[in-house]
Amino acid sequence: MPAVYAVKRNESAKAGAVFQELSQRLIDQGAGSIILACTEIPIGLHAIQSPILDVSFDTTQILADACVHWFYRNI
Repeated sequence: MPAVYAVKRNESAKAGAVFQELSQRLIDQGAGSIILACTEIPIGLHAIQSPILDVSFDTTQILADACVHWFYRNI
């Protein structure tokens, strides 16, 4: 939670370093990808241009893309 609060305080790079470390631990333990299910996590990881983003799924971005596609299919 401290890293989430850091994003809210506009300390995204500081938070990104924490998210990077935690995500890397999961990958080192065998995770093939990371689900970024909290809106602050991608902000932090983008702030440090983390390579974790290459193996991550940003759920907020996925939802936004689905909404846009739904809208254009139904207009």
